[in-house]
Amino acid sequence: MKKVLYVLTENLSLGVIKSQVLAHIKMIEKKKIAKFEILLCYWSQSELLKTKAEIENKYLKIHFLKIFRPIFFLDSLNAYLLKHKIKKIGSFTYIHARTDYCVKILKMIDKKTKVLWDCRGDSTAELYHNPRERFIILRRMILEKRFYDAGKIATKIIFVSMYLKDKFMRLNKNFPKKNIFLIPSLASSDLFFYNKNIRQRMRKLLKIKNNTRVFIYVGGMQNYQKFPQTLNFFNDLKKYDKNIILLVLTNNTNEAMNYIKDNDSIILKNVKFEDVNNYLNASDFGLLIREDNHANNAGSPTKFAEYAMTGLQIISSPSVSDYFNLNSKIKNIYDYKKFILKRNLVYDRDKVANFYKLKLSRESFTNTFERLYE
Repeated sequence: MKKVLYVLTENLSLGVIKSQVLAHIKMIEKKKIAKFEILLCYWSQSELLKTKAEIENKYLKIHFLKIFRPIFFLDSLNAYLLKHKIKKIGSFTYIHARTDYCVKILKMIDKKTKVLWDCRGDSTAELYHNPRERFIILRRMILEKRFYDAGKIATKIIFVSMYLKDKFMRLNKNFPKKNIFLIPSLASSDLFFYNKNIRQRMRKLLKIKNNTRVFIYVGGMQNYQKFPQTLNFFNDLKKYDKNIILLVLTNNTNEAMNYIKDNDSIILKNVKFEDVNNYLNASDFGLLIREDNHANNAGSPTKFAEYAMTGLQIISSPSVSDYFNLNSKIKNIYDYKKFILKRNLVYDRDKVANFYKLKLSRESFTNTFERLYE
């Protein structure tokens, strides 16, 4: 089996890391494709403490490296620290680096070690999520150069969207196409699936009537996730149909309450990642509203795969373009600006869940992962 070091800067308690890193490692090791160790590069003590609290009793071998904040004039110093840390840990067939910054600071490692760049977004475009961002032109230049430099260091690259792949190929026309992999954000089929018994049990537990239709929002309160707009969308629907409720699953319950206030049609929960599937099964519609901008065109929301593999009808935005293209085949995706809540919605939920299990489950990409780590 290949030996892989997974390098990242996000703490392991985050839902997206559990879904896109830990679940990925678990599946790859289960299939005996590769054996992993993790290296968390951190500059904040709180991130370290969150990870250490999360990894109690975890089977993974996890290493830690204190680095400086990702400021461009400190990149070489961080690269030096990372080089010596990896040398101390041992030798690896691949270093799987999450984000272009992790790739950038791998520039000093042994050239025999292959670097796999896991490119999951456009940092330059994400600047515009914060209208108060200072020195935006300078920062954009720095981030564009980081994106370009990561391509020169990487041996193989995962892109989660066609937008990112096309952007990279415009800048790096000579990069071997066989070493580029288009893999959207996936979900594990043993964690996300549709089951009628789970649905009935959860609706009974939540005291939801059979004829009540349930909308669900899973996510944080960050601006790009558009929680206030999601609430406005639901409240507008409520004017025409009183027999609907909204489930909100978030780790930011206090902040969410500032938006929700007194609304008896909304159930607010903070649940473990492993329990999210139960609530998705209890629901009918998944809410995933995004603005149509480059940052969202580049991304691949984890929640889409999780919603889809539980057979939900998904109310989203055309900005999630790669996923919207699947709608011609299965018809379970709606543009929130054009959505009309029909009184009787009849569809084969098992069929929808099984369709996406073949398209967006981590297990359906087994052959691709074998080629990725070969």
